[in-house]
Amino acid sequence: MSRMSRRAARQVAAAEAAAQVCQAENERLRAEKTALSREAEALRVQLRETSRLLYLSEGARLSLDRQIRAEHRSLDYLCREAVDRAGTLAPVPAKGGASGE
Repeated sequence: MSRMSRRAARQVAAAEAAAQVCQAENERLRAEKTALSREAEALRVQLRETSRLLYLSEGARLSLDRQIRAEHRSLDYLCREAVDRAGTLAPVPAKGGASGE
C-alpha cells in the first residue's frame, strides 16, 4: 500500500470513529429529549391540576365569605328584632330582685 493509501485509510477510519461517536451522542441526546418531554408533560398536567384546585379553593373561599356575611346580616337582623320587641335595652335586674336591694 502506498503512503497516500495508508494515510487515506487512517483518515477514513478516523472519520468512521468520529461518526460513531456522533451517532452515539445523537442517540443520547434524543433519549434525553424524550425524557425531558415526558417530564415537561407531567409538569403541565400537574400545573393544570394545581390551577384547577386553586380555582376551586378560591370559589369555596368566596362562597364561605358570602355565607358568613349572610349569617352576620341574619344575626344583626335578629338582634335588632329582639331589641325592637323589648322596646328598649333594659338593665339586667340585680340579684335581690326588682326591689333594688
